[in-house]
Amino acid sequence: MKTFKDYFQEDLDTTFFDESEFASKHIIDGEEKVVVLVEAVNQDAKMSYGMMKQTLNPKETAINKIIYTMYVREKDMRKRVTTNSLIQLDGKNYFVKSVTNTNGVYKLQLSIHAV
Repeated sequence: MKTFKDYFQEDLDTTFFDESEFASKHIIDGEEKVVVLVEAVNQDAKMSYGMMKQTLNPKETAINKIIYTMYVREKDMRKRVTTNSLIQLDGKNYFVKSVTNTNGVYKLQLSIHAV
C-alpha cells in the first residue's frame, strides 16, 4: 500500500517538475537540469556607494536587484547549496539569498545586481 509520501514524490516528478506543466530546462553550474523558475522580482534601484560604485559605469548611480525563486530536486544538485554561496544559472552568476529544503526539494532565492 502506498503512503502519502509515495504519492507526494510521484506528483513532484509527474506534475511539478514536468516540463509541460510547471518546469523548464536550465543550465545550473554547467549541467542541464529540469527546475521550476518563478518570474523575477525587480527591486527598485538604490543609490550605490563605496566599492560597489567603483564597479559601475561613471554615468550610473543606482543599481537594481533582480530576485528569482527556483525550485530544484535535491537529487539534481551536484553540490550542497548554502546561503551566500554562488550558483551559475544559464551562464550568469547569482548569489543565494536563502535556501530551504522540504521533502527533497530545494527552494532557492537567487539575486543578481543589474544597472
